[in-house]
Amino acid sequence: MKENNTQEIKNEENETQKTQKTQELLQKEFEYIQNHPNTSIGCTVGLFKNNDYFNWKISLVGAKDTPYGGGLFFLKISFPKDYPESAPKINFITPIYHLNVCPFEGTNSNETLGYIRENTINFNNPPSTPVEILTKLYAIFYVQNEDTPFLRDILTEYSNNENLFKIKAKYFTQIYANTTNLNNGINMTDKKWDFSTNK
Repeated sequence: MKENNTQEIKNEENETQKTQKTQELLQKEFEYIQNHPNTSIGCTVGLFKNNDYFNWKISLVGAKDTPYGGGLFFLKISFPKDYPESAPKINFITPIYHLNVCPFEGTNSNETLGYIRENTINFNNPPSTPVEILTKLYAIFYVQNEDTPFLRDILTEYSNNENLFKIKAKYFTQIYANTTNLNNGINMTDKKWDFSTNK
């Protein structure tokens, strides 16, 4: 019994040390990005809570030559305690009309509001640094992966009438990612994004 308790204590100490190591790595990367912002992709980083470097709040300006141009999008990056061994989870907070971003709160961890399909932009093959993640993240404005959509009706629209899809994506960018109203769409309690065109 005593041996089991000793082993449990050692395991807990190892986990604590590993978490601390990850925290220090993320803090270093966070501070580097804040001091060396990538102005070419219009991205800034912040924290949801002071000293919680496992959860980053990202602001990302939509790429000009896409339907998302002119929009300001907020996202959340959640780093696991064993990062970079495991990939971070990334969710849009600002609604975005996109094939590969989940517009509803589902029943499993891969169907959370704003979740980006992992294979849309591979963040962990090989493991990506936070700087690389932000650069890859910007590519989401250009990528629509028809193999892994969240909603079949949006896929059908995109496949049959891509121009209509782009018109809607631009319209909802103006509704939700309008830079004159930075609180628009930033509701962490939402369970589903409203993409009805009678807004």
